[in-house]
Amino acid sequence: MASGRPTWCFARCSRERARGGPCHDPLAGALAPGGWTTPEVPAFSGQHPDIDPFVSPDGRHLYFSSIRPLDGSPRQVVDLWRVERRGGAWGPPERLPVSSDLDDLYPSVDRDGRLYFGRPLPEPERTGAWGIWVAEPRGEGGAAGGEWGPPTALPPRVNAPGWWSFNPEISPDGSTLFFTRLNPGDAAAAAFGEIHRAIRAGGEWGPPEALPTHVNTPADEFHPSLSPDGCTLYFVRRDPANAEARGRLMAAALDEGEGCPTRAPLRSELDHRHPDHDQEKVREDVGDPRPGAQGIGNGGEPE
Repeated sequence: MASGRPTWCFARCSRERARGGPCHDPLAGALAPGGWTTPEVPAFSGQHPDIDPFVSPDGRHLYFSSIRPLDGSPRQVVDLWRVERRGGAWGPPERLPVSSDLDDLYPSVDRDGRLYFGRPLPEPERTGAWGIWVAEPRGEGGAAGGEWGPPTALPPRVNAPGWWSFNPEISPDGSTLFFTRLNPGDAAAAAFGEIHRAIRAGGEWGPPEALPTHVNTPADEFHPSLSPDGCTLYFVRRDPANAEARGRLMAAALDEGEGCPTRAPLRSELDHRHPDHDQEKVREDVGDPRPGAQGIGNGGEPE
């Protein structure tokens, strides 16, 4: 974050509130000398369904998805929004002009201002299927000024026919895209996502690959997020077969990037439990990649 303090932004929802409708609010907890501070709902949130918080690489903006009124009129779809860090506080929310009359979710931005997000693909490309879109910054203001060109869907190599592709997370340098993919036509696995990775070189996306089996399991893995240094992948794991199951926040070490060290297991103070989440475990447990190993978190099962 721009303040220089490690800050964790996430959305939280209790089981009781979820039964009554959308209720997700971004929260933030900062790392203090004695551990993590108590998460608080920022001033711009708490009144409307707000999800998918993403902090820009420079820490200046927090992007998120929301169903909130626009110019006083209620909205029935999810739009993309952001707030700007001004001193020690967040400014008022602004709706991103790339938002549409469809659901737009999970914004992610690289250092050059390219905006990636999820949106249903239009006809004739599989109406209703989710795909990943990108909008290039334009104008003098670029992304900093909230200016992007018309968004375009990523090529079929990423938005594969017959599959849903969503939850995009772009690396700060724009070279690596993590995302969730699932096959809605497979009744046995329709609710099970897997995390994939695609590499961009020479302006073209290479073929995506599924992450190793200690990241992708028979459970449902989704919502990949990168640490600011790009060395840790966070994601959610949930058992769709268990109606009472809650998503668990997981972490796996990325060991193939420049500057990513080989690290021993690391625990943080995120292992607390919230009264509304008595069954939810939130923990950071970075794996211990073996020297010379390839892939993600080869040192063991992320937890």
